[in-house]
Amino acid sequence: MTSYEKFEASSPENRRLLRRSELLLDVQCALCEAMDDSGVTRAELARRLDKTPGFITQILSSGRNLTLKTIADVADAIGCSVKVTMKAPDEAQERRTRC
Repeated sequence: MTSYEKFEASSPENRRLLRRSELLLDVQCALCEAMDDSGVTRAELARRLDKTPGFITQILSSGRNLTLKTIADVADAIGCSVKVTMKAPDEAQERRTRC
């Protein structure tokens, strides 16, 4: 059993903490991929959102807890929409390893 698996199995609270962190990482990864795909830079995203470049750095690097409103606003500024899918933990982990 890996350290990750031990922590995950150690308590329901630790498992929930992992799921929160995984979700945040998945969203940040998806936003970065969408920016790359659309050619939108951090500076351009900041301009489109009327935010500072520092704000963009925070939301893309775990320095800020993202709200659904912020996620939707960023996606719209990139020219995307958001779709949420529930997956088993193993499937979600597979996606994170590609980022």
